[in-house]
Amino acid sequence: GGIMGAASINAEDCTGCGLFAAACPTGAIDLTRFANKEIISQFEELLGSDGPVANSPRIVVFACPSCPASIDAFVPNPAEPVDLKVVEMPCSGRVDNFSMMKAFEYGADGVIISGCEPGKCYFNAGNINAVKRVRRTGAWLDNVGLGANRVRMVHLPKDGAELFRQAVQEMADNLRVSPRGDLHMPTP
Repeated sequence: GGIMGAASINAEDCTGCGLFAAACPTGAIDLTRFANKEIISQFEELLGSDGPVANSPRIVVFACPSCPASIDAFVPNPAEPVDLKVVEMPCSGRVDNFSMMKAFEYGADGVIISGCEPGKCYFNAGNINAVKRVRRTGAWLDNVGLGANRVRMVHLPKDGAELFRQAVQEMADNLRVSPRGDLHMPTP
């Protein structure tokens, strides 16, 4: 835009991973697909209209394209239901702090970012960047008394269904016993 020192993206070189959009401190860089506005509209659809199932933590999963098989195979324990909402992303590195916090604003009790195993990210370092953002968001949640356990990064191998199930169940169990603040989790 002619601003001295402003970042610019060469459309011919862009892979669409979203790393630059997630890393932009002002939100000035966005994608055509997986733009902030599009992600927020998914929260409105997933979390905005229907209320939580009684005693079921609402968990939003930001899923990288390498993780759907593990997520699709998820079968919750019927005795301990989980209200799981999946938001597809181009890479776990596209998930920024803003998106995680917006998920909470729209009614999520917990957020899981699923990504490739370290060293196996299609976009090289997207999952490593996601880990840093998860830690930062967790620290913010701790500082306001909600707890860092409400956000988690899960590195999934191709056959990671059991690992994903464990991560979801652990988070759901923690959410059932942790202080709820003003989140939408119903009191048992």
